[in-house]
Amino acid sequence: MKAIKIELTDNEIRFLKEFKKKGMRNAREIMRANVLLQVNKGLKIKNIAEDFRNSS
Repeated sequence: MKAIKIELTDNEIRFLKEFKKKGMRNAREIMRANVLLQVNKGLKIKNIAEDFRNSS
């Protein structure tokens, strides 16, 4: 599987964390924010998908 590399700025990371906490968000938006944060940490998509599958 091809690796995805993104580098979020501190402001983007802060935004995504606040985005998840504030207001009414649908599950898809929260999941996307979580995926971006995890990819930014260097986790592979396969591992992220397994984590989500196991948390359901």
